[in-house]
Amino acid sequence: MKKIILLLSVVILSMIALNSCSKYEEGPAFSLRTKMSRITGTWVIDEITENGVNVKVPYYIRMEVIFNKSGTGGFEIIVTAQDYDNPLLYREDFQWQFEVDKEYISITGETTSDERSLKGPAPPDPDDEEEEYELIVDKEEVKKLFNINLYAKILRLTNTELWLIETKYIDEEPLVIRTKMSKKL
Repeated sequence: MKKIILLLSVVILSMIALNSCSKYEEGPAFSLRTKMSRITGTWVIDEITENGVNVKVPYYIRMEVIFNKSGTGGFEIIVTAQDYDNPLLYREDFQWQFEVDKEYISITGETTSDERSLKGPAPPDPDDEEEEYELIVDKEEVKKLFNINLYAKILRLTNTELWLIETKYIDEEPLVIRTKMSKKL
């Protein structure tokens, strides 16, 4: 009888513990890693949608987000184009922290990007023969496009996936931004 009560107690406690670990809407249901250890590292932005519409980022631009355990980090935009010897790197340093029982993340930062600007023909997009781009990278434009201050709900946080959702209001109209990232290994 004692074994049955002990086994039943372990099962009930396990169910309570597992249920409390499933904090994020998209999972995981259970993880042995802490939220801090899962979020720490360099993340590549794979997909951004605004009000459900994919935001097309040219293939020669890679965006990365770095979260350090210390609560510091950085947002990097790397532009690699043919006819240019070195990729351009734009970096914005920030401070970050978990909010509301680690269900949200807040990021605030300052511009530290280098001063280089670049304008010229962009490499052709292999997926679109008719599309022509002009590659324009300017520090002030980057600051406008990528607002470093955000407060987002965490939808998914695994060791390899991070999904965020943020709602902003522009002229009283909601703009829902979903960002999916994968950890750079």
